[in-house]
Amino acid sequence: MTKKQMELSIKEFSILSLNFTYIPYEAASEEEGEILNQPVEVDFDIQTTEKSDSIRIELDLTCNFEEEDLHPGYSYYVSCEAFFDLENAESKKDVEIDGYLLYTALPMVIDYMRGYLATISGSFPYGQYLMPIIDIDEVIENAIEKQNREEKE
Repeated sequence: MTKKQMELSIKEFSILSLNFTYIPYEAASEEEGEILNQPVEVDFDIQTTEKSDSIRIELDLTCNFEEEDLHPGYSYYVSCEAFFDLENAESKKDVEIDGYLLYTALPMVIDYMRGYLATISGSFPYGQYLMPIIDIDEVIENAIEKQNREEKE
């Protein structure tokens, strides 16, 4: 069976900024099982060219990074960018392009980051960090709400 190749292709992936450390476990402050279970904040920006055939996604992931509220476990801020090409973008409807960007390209960049964080954390005291699964629908809803708030201001 021949598989159809997707019209979306990733061309480049780069780390722009990284701050990754661990906060030591103190028995009195947290349950040991909670140290690697902190929520991940996701922020992203998607930029397209006029034809929408060249796409840039910038992604920021933050976890346990508020200095006044640090918990034992990993603490990080990481920013990356990825560039994609979308074949025949000019012939696609906006809703179809949005689908490619939000439900294929964005999760792909998040997964690249998941692998990157797992690799760099392998030598840290708490061992390999497996970033939790991100609810992409919630991320998109939050981004739409944020954009709506900014437009009202």
